[in-house]
This record gives sequence, C-alpha cells and structure tokens, in this order.
Amino acid sequence: DKCKRWEIPVGYSREGLVKHNTDHIPHLVVAGTTRYGKTVFLKNVITTLTLNNPKNVRFTLIDLKGGLAFQRFKDLPQVNGVAKNVSEAKETLERLQSEMNERMESFLAQGYEDVNESNIRERHFIIVDEAAQLASASIKDKTEKADRMACENVISEIARIGGGLGYRIIFATQYPTADTLPRQVKQNCDARICFRLQTSTASNVVLDENGAEELPHVKGRAIYLTDKKQIIQTPFITNDYIDERLTPLI
Repeated sequence: DKCKRWEIPVGYSREGLVKHNTDHIPHLVVAGTTRYGKTVFLKNVITTLTLNNPKNVRFTLIDLKGGLAFQRFKDLPQVNGVAKNVSEAKETLERLQSEMNERMESFLAQGYEDVNESNIRERHFIIVDEAAQLASASIKDKTEKADRMACENVISEIARIGGGLGYRIIFATQYPTADTLPRQVKQNCDARICFRLQTSTASNVVLDENGAEELPHVKGRAIYLTDKKQIIQTPFITNDYIDERLTPLI
C-alpha cells in the first residue's frame, strides 16, 4: 500500500502502536521542553521516511540550533540542504516557495486538483527545528526582523497550500507562544505531538487545552492530538542505528 509508506510511527498508547499518515494529515506541529524527546522524534521521522521511500522522499532541514542535530543527514541524496541560521533559512524557503508556485501552475495547466491526481510520487518534507528562532515579533533590528518575517510568511504559505502540492511542514519548537507558533501554521496542522511543557499557557498554545505541563518527567512521553487525544510513548532511536541504516545510502 503506497499510502502506508508515508506513515510515521509516533509511539505506543495503551491500545497499541499509533501511526501518523502524512498523506492523510500533511502538516505536524511538534513541541516540548528540551531533553524530553522532540529532536529524537524528528530524527526518527527522517530515518523512517528515508528507509520507506528512498526514491521519492525529499527533505529540506532547517536546524536553527546551528545544524548540529541534523548533521548526520546532510549528505543523504534525499536531503536538499540544511539551513543553520535565519539567513540560510530565508534563502532556502524562498527557493521552495518558487518551486511550489511552479508546481501549482503546472497542476492548473494539466487540470490536477492535487498531488494525488498527478503522476508525482515525490513528497517534500520541510522540517524546522527550533522554529522560535524565526519569530519576528520581538526583534528590533529592521534587517533581521524583515528576514524572519519573510521566513514566517513562506512557512505559513506552505502550511496553507503546500499539502495538496506534495509539501509537508513539520514545525518544531521548545518555546511555544502565540508569537513563535504562527496562526496559519497552527490552523493548518491537524496533528500535533506535544512532549512535556513547563506551563499550562504553553500547553494551550499547542493543544488548545492544558495537559502537557502535567505529563510525567519521562523522556519520550507525549500527547498526540488529531481528532482525538492520545497519550503515547514515542520511539527511541540511537545515532548508531541511524548511521548503520542510512550510511549505505550516501
């Protein structure tokens, strides 16, 4: 089943294994305090999708913690690039925006409603880790503010129209506030994974309800919210396992 190849195992609930299907729900918000499993989850996403779809998956990785978390993926043929700062993120996102607009024009010309009607098998995942570094609201420097606003605008556009064109946003932050989680991103992400957060306010930003601040101090424990809420234990994946499985693809 080609649709199942785009599934991500998000963890185990009391009922069993829970999977997230990125063809059914394209965009995903991931939030959680540092050291509770957010980055490990993102590594699992990249590894799983690469192994399941080596010919058809593409990644654009935006790692605003200096590129360290995603450095082991940078040489994969499936990875278009790793942006490590706001300037690189802006350049990367604007290139993606142009590509996405070209695809939209192509679909209009050929009468395709979405990527499922086209002959395009590729899915392009834009994974943003520590998205709070793109927030523009509190920035005073005009140039820096403009660059961040440009990034926010493109990410919001991908979240709004990219799903039907084969683009998927995974938007991760450890500091969820109304400023760091753009409204368009939140409204268009029908799935959210939330690890432990420090306050009920932060939980409400991500989940629209309390709960993430009450999760136990257990690494990998999270809330998975779609049309229902589930408490899950996310998979743990080691760097050795990642290297063992992905190095042959380089």
